[in-house]
Amino acid sequence: MYQLIIKPKAKKTLFRLHPKDRETALERVGKLRDNPFDPLLQAVKLADTQRSYRIRIGRIRIIYELFIEEKIIFVRLVDYRRSGTYKSPWR
Repeated sequence: MYQLIIKPKAKKTLFRLHPKDRETALERVGKLRDNPFDPLLQAVKLADTQRSYRIRIGRIRIIYELFIEEKIIFVRLVDYRRSGTYKSPWR
């Protein structure tokens, strides 16, 4: 199992989501912690990054960094898809 670290801003936006969306996002984050390589997560590596990935849940995006050697997952962003979602300063 991986250690899961959620950035405070990501946690804040996670709990601002619609309750149904929040429940789905929390479920996916839990699955991510158990096995970040699970094909059901449909995680996609982001271009021009070494260890950043995203999970798409409808309009919601979960963007995280995966440190395999240290077994750490650092969740950077949980938010609805907008034009600036992938241009955030977290990169």
